[in-house]
Amino acid sequence: MLLFGADSSALDKEEEDKDKVLQQILAWRKIGPISKLRNIIFWIFDFKQRIKKLLKLQDLELKDDVSQTATKLLPIKPVETRWNSIESAIKRAIKLQNPINRLIGDEVLE
Repeated sequence: MLLFGADSSALDKEEEDKDKVLQQILAWRKIGPISKLRNIIFWIFDFKQRIKKLLKLQDLELKDDVSQTATKLLPIKPVETRWNSIESAIKRAIKLQNPINRLIGDEVLE
């Protein structure tokens, strides 16, 4: 009685709430922004042609902006077991935002 109080059914309700929250988290992981980024990154790495095209788009961007360094980058694949890999993937995707957007736009139009 001391642990659960007078109403032991409150514990069952708490378990149901936890299950509902877990289902919401799992659903968010499938359609949330980090999941979308992960899917885009793996989509790019699916075919070598997309990687080459991404590098080519970076070349075009570097030619347009002379102030940038001539380093071409690839997206970083996030690893589920390393939390900082998601952070690294996000930071790299921000740097590659324009070439990735153009790559996706070109693929959609083809």
